[in-house]
Amino acid sequence: MENIKIISSFTQTLSLMIFEKNDSISSKFAEYLNSIFKNISYTKFQEEMYEKIDTNDIDIVIIDLATQDKESGFTFVKHIRERNPYIKILVYSSFSDIHLLQNCIRYDVSGFITDESNLTDLKSYIKNCIEKIFITLDNKLLKYKFENLKVLDCIKYLAEDRDSKVTIVSHYKGLPLIREAIIIYYDDQSVKLKINEIQIKTLKLNDTLALSSIYLGMDILVNISEIDSKNNYVILNYINFIDSFIHHRKTLRLEPEAEAELIISDKNKRRVKSQISNISINHMLCEISSYNEFNMHAKLNIALRVNKNSKIIIGNAIVKDIFNTNSGFKMLMKFTLGLEDHQFLENYLSKRVKDLINELKFPTSL
Repeated sequence: MENIKIISSFTQTLSLMIFEKNDSISSKFAEYLNSIFKNISYTKFQEEMYEKIDTNDIDIVIIDLATQDKESGFTFVKHIRERNPYIKILVYSSFSDIHLLQNCIRYDVSGFITDESNLTDLKSYIKNCIEKIFITLDNKLLKYKFENLKVLDCIKYLAEDRDSKVTIVSHYKGLPLIREAIIIYYDDQSVKLKINEIQIKTLKLNDTLALSSIYLGMDILVNISEIDSKNNYVILNYINFIDSFIHHRKTLRLEPEAEAELIISDKNKRRVKSQISNISINHMLCEISSYNEFNMHAKLNIALRVNKNSKIIIGNAIVKDIFNTNSGFKMLMKFTLGLEDHQFLENYLSKRVKDLINELKFPTSL
């Protein structure tokens, strides 16, 4: 799958449709969506959206669940999913409860937007849609050749094609330290930012941080090489790209070590050895040999070793989704562990993310 470094490189090739009344979604997000999508349409009629979906003209939809037409919110979502299982769906609601979240899982919704959601949340959901489109075997993105962008390409894009505003984030805690820093100069090694006189006091020389933007699908790991408190600017040296989920996600989702092992067993005591693609504290994406190897919603047992020296973690899992991807079949499982194993995995993931970040601190090709 492509590394999604500049969001609009991909969204410019996709079509978005928004189902709303009273500008519930567009009043808050239209400026951002118009800046990254070339083809956006709006409707308040479900039949109009059905027509677009039936002709395969839409890739992503955003639905305001409070917008009533012929069908209620999730009945409409269900029928969209039945008509086109490959379309990516985001939903908007002014409130959140457990039933809404359960329905989002049931109908494979790619993102749940509320009144409290911000542009960073929306960007993450759109990136999630793009990633899901990429792992569909027959998708329109396959006909495009996306350039392998370097850090300098992304900095240039932000400085020249966008508003030059970036956020500096603590890469361990995910907390924004500096908001709306302005790019005033850049070269192939570093970028110079103008920063608020109060916020600049939170930075320390030689700190390693992440440079983030709502227009980037990946963040940029940087090191502070100069701080000028008198003129309120800093110079940051590029290190490498870093996946934003490492520090922005509340739940870490990481690639395992090469020695990780997974054994899956079903109710018939059939044992299958699998390779893990990524893992969080309660979800795991792994490889399977065929679409029918396991059934949707099947209850499974898992035995996991995170590296060759670790203990074996035992848990129960349920199949949430199965994908036919460009690199083979993948299965997403949600799992539960005993208290001791849960704590072991949590400690491992915390250490793993620090190891990954430390690996990125050794400059490679930018």
